[in-house]
Amino acid sequence: MGIDPDEITDQSDEKPDPTIQALERDMRDKSMQYANAVNDFFERNAGYFEVKSEQLEEQIEDGRPVDVERWQFFQDAVDVIRWYQYFISAKVHRAIGGMEHLEEFDDPLQSDSNGSAKIANIAIERSLGAWEVIGRQLIEKKEEIWVLQQQLQHLRAELDRIFPKLKNFHRPGFDDEPDNTMRLEFNPN
Repeated sequence: MGIDPDEITDQSDEKPDPTIQALERDMRDKSMQYANAVNDFFERNAGYFEVKSEQLEEQIEDGRPVDVERWQFFQDAVDVIRWYQYFISAKVHRAIGGMEHLEEFDDPLQSDSNGSAKIANIAIERSLGAWEVIGRQLIEKKEEIWVLQQQLQHLRAELDRIFPKLKNFHRPGFDDEPDNTMRLEFNPN
């Protein structure tokens, strides 16, 4: 294939930093605990959600008024939680794993590691907001939801500690807004 083994320079196998490896394992475990807890929540409450769905169908069949927007916010919140439950772990893993390569970037603030941490943080924020919406609808599940929110808050605090400048990462096209753009905030009320 035209490759001369004598021309290949002797590349030393760099040993991974054990501190970063330990941090990566710890954060992967914490983020996967959250992802698995989300699965457990929805599996454990499948019957509950089925009953709520049947109640909504009865309400519609009886011609009683239904706050469709409220239920759409609820469904959107479930979709957000399900979308990000494993995504968070993947981005946290990438962020920490990339810490060993920070010297490869001219501007460490714009490193892949910092960018992945910012994306994980955004996913955590969106998930926290979604749990808030679900908690307002399912008041009787408040304690279970609170535990999940606590897990996310701890993950966010750890990310902020490890990547104190993650919010300064600039995502071209996403963090740029033309002067004439009006941002609409998510407001489930």
